[in-house]
Amino acid sequence: MSDEVTVIYGSGKAVAVVDAASTQLQLAFPNLRPTLKDFIHNDGTQERLACLCGTVPTRPETPNGAVYNIPVDVWLPARFPRAAPMMYVIGTSTVGIRTSPIVDTSGKVTIKLPYFFWDPDEAYPAAAVVSLVEQVCVAFGKAIPVYSRAQGDEAPRASGVEPQTLVSHAALLRAVEKKIATKRRILESGEASQISKLKEVNAQLRTGQQQLERDLHRGATELAAARAATTELEGVITELDGRLASAADLQSTPVDELVISNAPLHRQMLRLVAEISALEDVLMTVGHGLRTGEVKLPEYLRLTRGVLLRQFNARVLLLKARDVAMMAYQ
Repeated sequence: MSDEVTVIYGSGKAVAVVDAASTQLQLAFPNLRPTLKDFIHNDGTQERLACLCGTVPTRPETPNGAVYNIPVDVWLPARFPRAAPMMYVIGTSTVGIRTSPIVDTSGKVTIKLPYFFWDPDEAYPAAAVVSLVEQVCVAFGKAIPVYSRAQGDEAPRASGVEPQTLVSHAALLRAVEKKIATKRRILESGEASQISKLKEVNAQLRTGQQQLERDLHRGATELAAARAATTELEGVITELDGRLASAADLQSTPVDELVISNAPLHRQMLRLVAEISALEDVLMTVGHGLRTGEVKLPEYLRLTRGVLLRQFNARVLLLKARDVAMMAYQ
């Protein structure tokens, strides 16, 4: 039958909802049996639908407290649960249908109850179907929808079913416990998907927490490395500040102390270079005097000869000093 149900109701989700509704109706009303039947619409067209056939108990508002079993068919339309279920009171050769505010002459139950409204977006449609049938049973107690054709309108009892006597207190307790267990199974089956979703969300949160912890650990490692690099840079900056301070102190040092070397050979080379430069200045001065007439030619020749000799000796000594100091002559 499951293949035919799939053909009728289409998607797997809709089939699951129909199966759940059938199962929970059977749990709440054991006399209902699921089957597939042809439903005839008002225009004469037929449609294959899921139907739960059997009887539902109802207790009329009378002092004797008798219980009647009402023959009904509960139909699940092809668009269920978007479309509300349909319920019909079934008449037979011995049982007639009594019209009432919720039952018409064809036996169709008009589902317009004061405390019930079918929501197309119902989260738990199976439980809603059970609640609907329960409320219809209560409404049947106010106006029994069937009567025995043999008795006419005198006794509104279901055909072939004798009134049940009041059960004992213990049996009543068992019935209440069974009802509570049924309600609990309905709620558990309806909430199973929600629990599964919550578990999936919980697993995702745990994965995100682990990822966040790894990111925090990596961030702490990078922060420690950045602090170590900052400390090293601060040390370099301190060293550079010290060197700048030393350079500032050198500005106040006399130039002679910076030029004069501690090595004797270098000091001698420095004196020879100074002497050669001084002799050059002497030659320039004597030549200027000759041009202006302040120095006579004989005097110029005598002075020039002596200066050039001294300059030659100084240059020779400078060359020797460079050779000893292994410096190239320029």
